[in-house]
Amino acid sequence: MGELSTRLLALISDPQTTFGSLSFGWRDFFDVLVVTFLVYAVLRLIQEARLTLVVLGLGGITSVYLASKIFDFPLTRFILQPIFGAIIVLVAVIFQKEIRRFLNFLLRVGIKAPVPRAGAIDIIAKVAFELTKKKTGALMVIQGKEPISYLMEGGVDLRGEVSEALLLSIFDPSSPGHDGAIIFDGNRIKKFAVHLPLAESAEKLKGFGLRHRAAAGIAERSDSIAIVVSEEKSVVSVAEGGEINRIFSEEELKTKLLKFCEQKFQRKPWAHLVSFKKHPAMFTSAAFIAFSIWFVLAPRLNVVQQSFSILPTFVNTPVEFTVIDVGPREIEITIKGRSADISTLNVQDAQAMVDLTGIKTSGWHNAKITKEDIKLPINVELISFTPESISVRLSKVNE
Repeated sequence: MGELSTRLLALISDPQTTFGSLSFGWRDFFDVLVVTFLVYAVLRLIQEARLTLVVLGLGGITSVYLASKIFDFPLTRFILQPIFGAIIVLVAVIFQKEIRRFLNFLLRVGIKAPVPRAGAIDIIAKVAFELTKKKTGALMVIQGKEPISYLMEGGVDLRGEVSEALLLSIFDPSSPGHDGAIIFDGNRIKKFAVHLPLAESAEKLKGFGLRHRAAAGIAERSDSIAIVVSEEKSVVSVAEGGEINRIFSEEELKTKLLKFCEQKFQRKPWAHLVSFKKHPAMFTSAAFIAFSIWFVLAPRLNVVQQSFSILPTFVNTPVEFTVIDVGPREIEITIKGRSADISTLNVQDAQAMVDLTGIKTSGWHNAKITKEDIKLPINVELISFTPESISVRLSKVNE
């Protein structure tokens, strides 16, 4: 952390010189832009999962620990070091669902999901309110862009077109699958009689039954929307993003579902960028974080060149000879690699292998050196070397 501490102190004392020593080109711009999008996606998932306070707490502890290393506060570092080590495990445990959603988000970018048509939405809304008149419970889920197969248990594959008669028959009390959920995939019923995970927060769902808890559970774990019909109260509710709200009319339900489909299944390839306009402060924060990461890591990630001298290493020397003199004694090499790799490279990590195979007499001999004879760590590249041959004087062992 000594280098980072030096850079931060230099930035505070002389920001113009510090920034002037960095080169920010088009490649760096797009690099930072990609990281900004990734950070923004993480922040949006944190916001949707309502884990902002948890993240701020963990971030605060991490910041204090890093500051103690940068500015050399031994007592603070001693106290926080075991906690900081545990934070990595805590993050993996606390955010396992969010990490899975984030990975699913990355894997699904650019993949077009089946889009429910307005006709299917009309049927779903009509059936929901028909079931309230019959005091029949129901749970229907319209899948968003995120896969939810890992959240489903049981169920029967159907792949049938959405129709009023089919939905009513599935939720008929005499049907063996009426207690489970229907999963829509576009205009088709993907599965029925599916069991879904229950919402974790039982406190805010007091007075609701298992169907409502299952609807809230799938909504808080994915970007799906769930329509639930209460058989006791004969009311329709919609669960989305961890929230569950009552719907009072068939028209209101249609509007809600059409708005959901419009937001989730934009057909234009650039439409997902519109969400950045809705959260300008968050996008600005993501850009600041990305640029800060670049500022800290850029000096260590920049590609640099360095030249230094290495001693030749002789291989395949005939057993009856020994090397007694070399000219020149050193080989000058120029290498290229990331600053972090070059700065930690030792001279011993580079070797010039000089092959003495075939020499049968003592005296001076000319040995050629090729690029393949220069052995370097895999993370650095050889640019040039000189000389391309050296003189080697051999003597018989008994002489």
